[in-house]
Amino acid sequence: MCDLASPQLEFKDGKTPVSGRFGDVYFSKDDGVAESRYVFLQGCDLPELFKDKDRFNIGETGFGTGLNFLLTWQALKESQSNCRLHYVAVEAFPLTPDDLQETYSHFTDLSDFSAQLILNYPYRQGGFHHLVFEDGQVSLTLLFGEAAEMLPEVDGCMDAWYLDGFAPSKNPQMWRKEVFQQVARLSQRGTRLATFTAAGHVRRGLIDVGFSMSKRQGFGHKRECLVGTYDAPVARSIHPWFARPVHHQKKMKKIAVIGAGVAGCVAARRLQEDGFEVTVFERAAQAGSEGSGNRIGIVKPHIVLNQKGVGRFNTVAYLHALRFYDQLTQTPWMGARGLFSMSKNEADEARHKTMVARHILPEAEVEYIDAQEATKRVGLEMPRGGLWYAHAGCIEPSKLCQAVAAGLNVQYEQEIRQIEREGDGWVLKTQNGDVFETDGVVLAMAGETSQFVEHFDLPLRGRRGQVSYMAVGDKTAGMKHAVSYGGYMLPAKDGTHIVGASFEHWNDFTDHGYKDILESSHAENRQKLSILLGEESLDIMDGRASIRAMSPDHHPIVGPVFSQDWYVEEYHRLKHGPRAKRFAPAQYVDGLYVLCGLGARGVQTAPLLAEILCAYISGRPFPVETSIREALHPARFLIRDIKKGNP
Repeated sequence: MCDLASPQLEFKDGKTPVSGRFGDVYFSKDDGVAESRYVFLQGCDLPELFKDKDRFNIGETGFGTGLNFLLTWQALKESQSNCRLHYVAVEAFPLTPDDLQETYSHFTDLSDFSAQLILNYPYRQGGFHHLVFEDGQVSLTLLFGEAAEMLPEVDGCMDAWYLDGFAPSKNPQMWRKEVFQQVARLSQRGTRLATFTAAGHVRRGLIDVGFSMSKRQGFGHKRECLVGTYDAPVARSIHPWFARPVHHQKKMKKIAVIGAGVAGCVAARRLQEDGFEVTVFERAAQAGSEGSGNRIGIVKPHIVLNQKGVGRFNTVAYLHALRFYDQLTQTPWMGARGLFSMSKNEADEARHKTMVARHILPEAEVEYIDAQEATKRVGLEMPRGGLWYAHAGCIEPSKLCQAVAAGLNVQYEQEIRQIEREGDGWVLKTQNGDVFETDGVVLAMAGETSQFVEHFDLPLRGRRGQVSYMAVGDKTAGMKHAVSYGGYMLPAKDGTHIVGASFEHWNDFTDHGYKDILESSHAENRQKLSILLGEESLDIMDGRASIRAMSPDHHPIVGPVFSQDWYVEEYHRLKHGPRAKRFAPAQYVDGLYVLCGLGARGVQTAPLLAEILCAYISGRPFPVETSIREALHPARFLIRDIKKGNP
C-alpha cells in the first residue's frame, strides 16, 4: 500500500519548502504565515465564524506542510471558542515527520501545535488517517492519495474549503472538473471557499458546480485571488439506504450509553469529548466486568491481503488503536511491546511474506522473521518463522475500562430493562424502577443488544471463548512477548500464563451458563498450544469464559437503528437493480444507535468504531472511507437480502 510518491522536498534559502517534483513552493518565501492567514482564514471569514458554531468542518485540497491546518487550529484556540473543529485534507504526496520537523523549525510561534502534529503524523500509507487533538475538540482526517480518488470516499458536509494545491500550471490534476464536482458534493448552501489562485478555468469550473465566485486582492506580489460561496442544492447520497441520519429538529445533548465494556466506555469517552452529556449504565458493580473482563487481552492486527473496501478496516483500526492507547494518560499497556504471529504452515508463511512485501502495514510496524530470530525475541523456542508486530502487545481490558470510566458519569448496578420513545427523546427504566430521560441512546451490550432492537433483526451470533490459566514452567519462564499460533499464549504474570482461546457456538446470550469452566475447552487450548510446547503435560490451574458477539460477516455493526418494515417497503425494487427507481434517503429510529459485533477484536477496533459512531451522532465528517462505513452499517445484511430477492 505504500505506493505514494515523494514530493521531493527541498528548501530554498534554507527555510522555504519547495517540491522538486512540481517545481513550486509550499507557501510564500516572504511570509508564509501571513499569506495563509490572509488567503484562507480571512478569505473564509475565520475565526469569526467559529463564534456562532458548535462545530465547524473544513475541507482542504493540498495539505502539504499542514500550515493552514495549524493556523486554523491556533486561531480557534486563541478565539476561546467552544466550537469543535473537524478538518479533512487530501494529500497525494505526503511529507514525512522529519520533513515537517525541518519545516517548522523556522516557525517557533507554532511549535506547540506543530509538535503535536509531528508526534501523531501517520505513516505514508494510502487512505484515511484520523487524528484527534485538544481532548477531542480538534480532529484531522488526512486522505493520502489523489484528490479525485479520495474525495468520493468522504461523507461529510463542509462549512469551508481551502483549495491549496500547487499552482494549476504545475499540478493540473488537483484543479480538474472531477475534483470541483466532489468539492460541491461535500458542500451546503453557504459553504465558504478560498484559494490563492485567480486562474480563469478554476473560477469558471467552480461556478459550473454551484459556487458564486469573486476576486479579491492577492497577497504580496500576487494581483488577485478567489473567494466563493456555495449556492446550489445539496447532493444526494449515492447509496440512500446507507445515508447518514438527517439531523434532528431538537439537537441531541444528552446521550445514554448502555454497557461499560471496552466498546461502551471508549464510545462514551469520545462522545463526551465531542460535547455531549453522557451517562453510562452498567449492570455490574464496575466497568469491564463481562466480555471485557479478561485479565489480559492482545492488541494485534487482523490483516487480509485484499485491502479494498472493508478489507482495510482492521488495518486502519489497528493503527488508530495504537495511537489512541499511546495517548491515554494512564497507559493500558502491560509488559514489553512486540508480538510474534507464527506461520502455521507453508501456505501461511507465503501469505505472511506477501503481506510484508505489499507494505499493507508500514515497515516500522511489521517484518517477517525466521524461527531462530523469533526464539531470540520471544524468549521461547519457536518451531517456525512468522510476523513480528513491533508495537502490538498486551492490555488489561478491565483496567482499561475502569481507567476510562473514571472520567465518565457511570451508573453502576443499574440494569436497563426497558427503553421507550417519548416525545423527542427516550426514557430508560431500570430493574429498580428508576427512570432516566435522554435525547439519544447507544446500545453497546454485545449480544444482549438484540433484546432492545425490535425494529429489525440484529443478526448476532454467540461464540463462547474460554482462556486457560497455566503455571509457568522451565520452558516458558523466559518468555517476554505474546505469541499467536492459531491460539495465543501470553507472558507470565504472577507466575501464570494465559492461553486461549476456545471457540464454541453459543446460541443464547442470556444463558450465562457460558461462564462455567469446561475441561473440553481446556483440552482445545492444550491442543492448540502443543504446536509450541509439544505433547507434554501442561499444568492448567483454572480459567475464565466469556461470550463474544459476532456478525455473520465477522465485521462490527455500528450506526443508527432502522425500521426493517420501512426498508423493505422502500427498497424492495433493488432486486431489479439500482436503476429501478429513485430511492428515498434512509429513515431511522431517531436517536437510537448500536455498537456491537466486535467479536474477539474489541480492543483493536473499539477506538475507531467510537469515532464512526460519534460522526453519526454529531454530523461531523466520517473518519473512514464511505466504502468502509457502509460495510459496517446495521442495514447491510437486509440490503444484501433485498438485492437477492429474499425478503
